[in-house]
Amino acid sequence: MNNHNLIDVYIQSVLRGEMMPSDKYDCNPFSNEVTFTGRLTEAQANNAACQLFAGEQMVISDFIRATNKGASFSIVKVNGVMKVAQAKCGRQLKPSEKSARKRFTQALTIHLNHLCERLTTEVKQIRESGIDKAINTADLEELNRLVKDIQAAFVKQAA
Repeated sequence: MNNHNLIDVYIQSVLRGEMMPSDKYDCNPFSNEVTFTGRLTEAQANNAACQLFAGEQMVISDFIRATNKGASFSIVKVNGVMKVAQAKCGRQLKPSEKSARKRFTQALTIHLNHLCERLTTEVKQIRESGIDKAINTADLEELNRLVKDIQAAFVKQAA
């Protein structure tokens, strides 16, 4: 029976909650730095655009049209820096759709770096508290409940 790592489950939970790829991530055991890579699904990209451009309906509409025409995005790590790259540019995009696509890559790159900084801080706090060593369980459901409690505590702490 395998025991599950609290830090791994925590990072995956946060990334899934942010609708980001959660299968390829790295957490440095010494610096606690968290990074991740992966291809965004169309739904993940559209959801991120809606969050990043809340209240800017024209930009959101242009972006969704761009993804419908084939524009796709990947999160990559180049020389230790996380970036959003266009996997595919899309077919016959209008200038407004190209502009929305460009704004998205810029805004999401900033969001990703803030997300990784937040995760790094939270993982550091979890390790410093010793919670990750104290919890030794093979019950994934129990571990997920504990992760939700930890996330709630961080939200409360940030408020």
